[in-house]
Amino acid sequence: MDTMSGKYDTMTNNTRMCLRKCDGKPRLCYYQFNLVPYRTLSPACGNCPQVKSDCYLPQCVTADGVARGITTINRMLPGPAIQVCEGDTVVVDLINSLPSGSTTIHWHGIRQMGSQYYDGVPYVTQCPILPDTTFRYQFKADTSGSFFYHSHLGFQKLDGASGPLIVRENPNVKRNYQYDEDLPSHILYIQDWMHILAEDKFPYTREPNSYLVNGRGIYVVSSHINFNLHFDDILINSVF
Repeated sequence: MDTMSGKYDTMTNNTRMCLRKCDGKPRLCYYQFNLVPYRTLSPACGNCPQVKSDCYLPQCVTADGVARGITTINRMLPGPAIQVCEGDTVVVDLINSLPSGSTTIHWHGIRQMGSQYYDGVPYVTQCPILPDTTFRYQFKADTSGSFFYHSHLGFQKLDGASGPLIVRENPNVKRNYQYDEDLPSHILYIQDWMHILAEDKFPYTREPNSYLVNGRGIYVVSSHINFNLHFDDILINSVF
Protein backbone atom coordinates (compact mmCIF):
# COMPACT_ATOMS: atom_id res chain seq x y z
CA MET A 1 0.00 0.00 0.00
CA ASP A 2 2.98 2.32 0.58
CA THR A 3 4.78 1.79 -2.71
CA MET A 4 5.48 5.47 -3.35
CA SER A 5 7.51 5.82 -0.14
CA GLY A 6 10.54 4.01 -1.55
CA LYS A 7 10.41 1.11 0.93
CA TYR A 8 9.75 -1.37 -1.90
CA ASP A 9 12.37 -0.09 -4.34
CA THR A 10 14.77 -2.87 -3.33
CA MET A 11 12.11 -5.62 -3.54
CA THR A 12 11.50 -5.51 -7.30
CA ASN A 13 12.56 -9.15 -7.71
CA ASN A 14 10.07 -10.41 -5.13
CA THR A 15 8.73 -13.80 -6.21
CA ARG A 16 5.28 -13.36 -4.59
CA MET A 17 4.29 -9.73 -5.14
CA CYS A 18 2.90 -8.25 -8.32
CA LEU A 19 5.06 -5.23 -7.54
CA ARG A 20 8.22 -6.63 -9.10
CA LYS A 21 10.75 -6.37 -11.87
CA CYS A 22 8.83 -7.61 -14.90
CA ASP A 23 10.04 -10.91 -16.33
CA GLY A 24 7.47 -11.58 -19.04
CA LYS A 25 5.60 -14.09 -16.86
CA PRO A 26 2.04 -12.84 -16.15
CA ARG A 27 0.54 -13.04 -12.68
CA LEU A 28 -2.88 -12.71 -11.09
CA CYS A 29 -2.83 -9.53 -9.00
CA TYR A 30 -5.51 -9.14 -6.31
CA TYR A 31 -6.45 -5.96 -4.43
CA GLN A 32 -9.18 -5.08 -1.95
CA PHE A 33 -10.47 -1.52 -2.04
CA ASN A 34 -12.74 -0.07 0.64
CA LEU A 35 -14.44 3.21 -0.27
CA VAL A 36 -15.01 5.10 2.98
CA PRO A 37 -15.80 8.65 4.12
CA TYR A 38 -12.86 10.15 6.01
CA ARG A 39 -11.19 13.43 7.02
CA THR A 40 -7.90 15.16 6.52
CA LEU A 41 -5.98 15.84 9.74
CA SER A 42 -8.11 13.28 11.58
CA PRO A 43 -7.17 12.06 15.10
CA ALA A 44 -4.90 9.53 13.35
CA CYS A 45 -2.59 12.48 12.56
CA GLY A 46 -1.76 13.17 16.20
CA ASN A 47 -0.20 16.65 16.43
CA CYS A 48 0.41 17.12 12.70
CA PRO A 49 1.42 19.64 11.34
CA GLN A 50 3.01 21.04 14.50
CA VAL A 51 4.88 17.73 14.98
CA LYS A 52 6.13 16.89 11.51
CA SER A 53 6.72 13.18 12.18
CA ASP A 54 3.04 12.77 13.13
CA CYS A 55 2.09 13.66 9.54
CA TYR A 56 3.44 10.24 8.50
CA LEU A 57 1.50 8.18 11.03
CA PRO A 58 -0.64 5.29 9.67
CA GLN A 59 -3.96 6.48 8.17
CA CYS A 60 -2.95 10.13 8.54
CA VAL A 61 -4.13 12.08 5.48
CA THR A 62 -2.65 15.57 5.41
CA ALA A 63 -3.56 16.89 1.95
CA ASP A 64 -2.53 20.59 2.08
CA GLY A 65 -3.01 20.98 5.81
CA VAL A 66 -6.63 22.18 5.79
CA ALA A 67 -9.11 19.96 7.64
CA ARG A 68 -12.08 18.80 5.57
CA GLY A 69 -14.23 15.79 4.80
CA ILE A 70 -13.01 13.51 2.01
CA THR A 71 -13.86 10.26 0.25
CA THR A 72 -11.01 7.75 0.24
CA ILE A 73 -10.05 4.26 -0.80
CA ASN A 74 -8.53 2.43 2.18
CA ARG A 75 -8.19 5.77 4.03
CA MET A 76 -5.41 6.84 1.68
CA LEU A 77 -4.89 9.95 -0.46
CA PRO A 78 -4.24 9.17 -3.22
CA GLY A 79 -5.62 5.64 -3.13
CA PRO A 80 -3.37 2.54 -3.14
CA ALA A 81 -0.99 2.44 -6.08
CA ILE A 82 -1.65 -0.49 -8.39
CA GLN A 83 1.68 -1.44 -9.98
CA VAL A 84 1.67 -4.50 -12.22
CA CYS A 85 3.40 -5.84 -15.31
CA GLU A 86 2.13 -5.90 -18.87
CA GLY A 87 0.04 -9.05 -19.31
CA ASP A 88 -0.97 -9.38 -15.66
CA THR A 89 -4.61 -9.91 -14.72
CA VAL A 90 -5.88 -7.36 -12.20
CA VAL A 91 -8.66 -8.33 -9.77
CA VAL A 92 -10.10 -5.67 -7.46
CA ASP A 93 -12.88 -6.23 -4.92
CA LEU A 94 -14.45 -2.82 -4.31
CA ILE A 95 -16.38 -2.53 -1.05
CA ASN A 96 -18.73 0.45 -0.92
CA SER A 97 -18.72 1.53 2.73
CA LEU A 98 -20.32 4.91 2.14
CA PRO A 99 -23.33 5.44 4.43
CA SER A 100 -25.32 6.51 1.37
CA GLY A 101 -24.55 6.88 -2.29
CA SER A 102 -23.53 4.39 -4.96
CA THR A 103 -20.18 4.22 -6.72
CA THR A 104 -18.14 2.70 -9.55
CA ILE A 105 -14.45 2.70 -10.47
CA HIS A 106 -13.18 3.62 -13.94
CA TRP A 107 -9.69 2.38 -14.91
CA HIS A 108 -8.59 5.35 -16.97
CA GLY A 109 -6.45 4.31 -19.94
CA ILE A 110 -7.20 0.58 -19.81
CA ARG A 111 -8.78 -0.50 -23.11
CA GLN A 112 -10.92 -3.25 -21.53
CA MET A 113 -10.86 -5.38 -24.68
CA GLY A 114 -13.22 -8.25 -23.84
CA SER A 115 -13.83 -6.92 -20.31
CA GLN A 116 -16.01 -3.93 -21.18
CA TYR A 117 -18.38 -4.68 -18.31
CA TYR A 118 -15.61 -3.68 -15.89
CA ASP A 119 -14.99 -0.26 -17.43
CA GLY A 120 -16.83 1.38 -14.53
CA VAL A 121 -19.13 3.82 -16.33
CA PRO A 122 -22.40 3.79 -14.32
CA TYR A 123 -25.64 3.08 -16.19
CA VAL A 124 -23.63 2.41 -19.37
CA THR A 125 -21.36 -0.58 -18.78
CA GLN A 126 -22.42 -1.51 -15.24
CA CYS A 127 -25.01 -0.86 -12.56
CA PRO A 128 -23.75 1.35 -9.72
CA ILE A 129 -22.44 -0.42 -6.63
CA LEU A 130 -24.91 0.14 -3.80
CA PRO A 131 -23.85 1.01 -0.23
CA ASP A 132 -22.71 -1.93 1.88
CA THR A 133 -22.14 -4.15 -1.17
CA THR A 134 -19.06 -5.45 -2.99
CA PHE A 135 -18.32 -5.65 -6.71
CA ARG A 136 -15.41 -7.49 -8.32
CA TYR A 137 -13.51 -5.92 -11.22
CA GLN A 138 -11.32 -8.15 -13.36
CA PHE A 139 -9.35 -7.11 -16.44
CA LYS A 140 -6.07 -7.72 -18.23
CA ALA A 141 -3.36 -5.06 -18.11
CA ASP A 142 -2.49 -5.45 -21.77
CA THR A 143 -1.06 -1.98 -22.45
CA SER A 144 1.95 -0.58 -20.62
CA GLY A 145 1.96 3.00 -19.38
CA SER A 146 1.13 5.38 -16.54
CA PHE A 147 -2.63 5.46 -15.93
CA PHE A 148 -4.95 6.14 -13.01
CA TYR A 149 -8.25 4.93 -11.58
CA HIS A 150 -11.04 7.03 -10.13
CA SER A 151 -14.61 6.91 -8.94
CA HIS A 152 -16.96 7.56 -11.84
CA LEU A 153 -20.02 8.64 -9.89
CA GLY A 154 -20.86 12.10 -8.64
CA PHE A 155 -17.99 14.16 -7.22
CA GLN A 156 -16.24 11.31 -5.40
CA LYS A 157 -13.14 11.60 -7.60
CA LEU A 158 -12.68 15.29 -6.74
CA ASP A 159 -13.08 14.48 -3.04
CA GLY A 160 -10.22 11.98 -3.10
CA ALA A 161 -11.37 8.65 -4.58
CA SER A 162 -8.61 8.07 -7.13
CA GLY A 163 -5.12 6.64 -7.39
CA PRO A 164 -2.24 5.66 -9.72
CA LEU A 165 -2.31 2.61 -11.99
CA ILE A 166 1.09 1.69 -13.43
CA VAL A 167 1.55 -1.07 -16.00
CA ARG A 168 5.24 -1.77 -16.56
CA GLU A 169 6.25 -2.99 -19.97
CA ASN A 170 7.42 -6.46 -20.89
CA PRO A 171 11.24 -6.42 -20.89
CA ASN A 172 11.25 -8.91 -23.77
CA VAL A 173 9.78 -6.25 -26.06
CA LYS A 174 12.56 -3.97 -27.25
CA ARG A 175 11.82 -0.25 -26.83
CA ASN A 176 13.89 2.90 -26.61
CA TYR A 177 14.28 3.46 -22.87
CA GLN A 178 14.59 7.03 -21.68
CA TYR A 179 15.48 6.27 -18.06
CA ASP A 180 18.00 4.26 -16.02
CA GLU A 181 15.62 2.88 -13.39
CA ASP A 182 11.87 2.33 -13.23
CA LEU A 183 11.28 1.98 -9.49
CA PRO A 184 7.98 1.77 -7.55
CA SER A 185 8.59 5.17 -5.96
CA HIS A 186 9.01 6.90 -9.32
CA ILE A 187 5.44 8.22 -9.38
CA LEU A 188 4.20 11.80 -9.37
CA TYR A 189 0.44 11.87 -8.76
CA ILE A 190 -0.88 15.43 -9.07
CA GLN A 191 -4.38 16.43 -7.96
CA ASP A 192 -6.47 19.60 -7.92
CA TRP A 193 -7.59 20.18 -4.34
CA MET A 194 -10.37 22.21 -2.76
CA HIS A 195 -11.16 22.99 0.87
CA ILE A 196 -14.84 22.09 0.76
CA LEU A 197 -16.75 19.18 -0.73
CA ALA A 198 -16.80 19.38 -4.51
CA GLU A 199 -20.59 19.36 -4.68
CA ASP A 200 -20.67 22.51 -2.54
CA LYS A 201 -18.74 24.40 -5.24
CA PHE A 202 -20.75 23.17 -8.20
CA PRO A 203 -21.89 24.87 -10.41
CA TYR A 204 -20.11 28.00 -9.20
CA THR A 205 -16.38 28.69 -8.93
CA ARG A 206 -14.50 25.45 -9.36
CA GLU A 207 -10.86 26.62 -9.35
CA PRO A 208 -8.80 24.56 -6.90
CA ASN A 209 -7.45 26.08 -3.70
CA SER A 210 -4.18 24.21 -4.13
CA TYR A 211 -2.50 21.23 -5.76
CA LEU A 212 -1.32 17.99 -4.20
CA VAL A 213 1.69 15.92 -5.23
CA ASN A 214 1.39 12.32 -4.01
CA GLY A 215 -1.31 13.41 -1.58
CA ARG A 216 0.58 16.27 0.06
CA GLY A 217 0.82 20.00 -0.46
CA ILE A 218 1.13 23.41 1.17
CA TYR A 219 -1.58 26.00 1.60
CA VAL A 220 -0.56 29.45 2.83
CA VAL A 221 -2.88 32.42 3.22
CA SER A 222 -1.16 35.53 1.91
CA SER A 223 -2.12 38.98 3.13
CA HIS A 224 -1.09 40.34 -0.28
CA ILE A 225 -3.72 38.38 -2.20
CA ASN A 226 -7.46 38.82 -1.85
CA PHE A 227 -8.82 35.32 -1.23
CA ASN A 228 -12.45 34.47 -0.59
CA LEU A 229 -11.65 32.83 2.73
CA HIS A 230 -13.69 30.27 4.64
CA PHE A 231 -13.62 30.01 8.42
CA ASP A 232 -11.39 26.92 8.31
CA ASP A 233 -8.64 28.43 6.14
CA ILE A 234 -5.45 28.43 8.20
CA LEU A 235 -1.80 29.35 7.87
CA ILE A 236 0.30 26.21 8.02
CA ASN A 237 3.82 24.99 7.50
CA SER A 238 4.84 22.38 4.95
CA VAL A 239 3.45 18.91 5.60
CA PHE A 240 5.93 17.23 3.25
